[in-house]
Amino acid sequence: MLRESIALRGTSFRDYVDARGERGGFVERLAVYGRADAPCPRCGTTLVDTHAIDGRTTVYCPTCQN
Repeated sequence: MLRESIALRGTSFRDYVDARGERGGFVERLAVYGRADAPCPRCGTTLVDTHAIDGRTTVYCPTCQN
């Protein structure tokens, strides 16, 4: 997973760019980030998010990630 992320120049959520000014392509591989209330791609359980800390939340599957 780490090698794949490095090969795709990291994960650009908003305005992150690498040293060449390019956006990372690994964001396309994220399965749950930003998908609260959507079905889990693995088991179909509704994804939930945690409360915001410094403006950021964590999205997870309560079945797969317990």
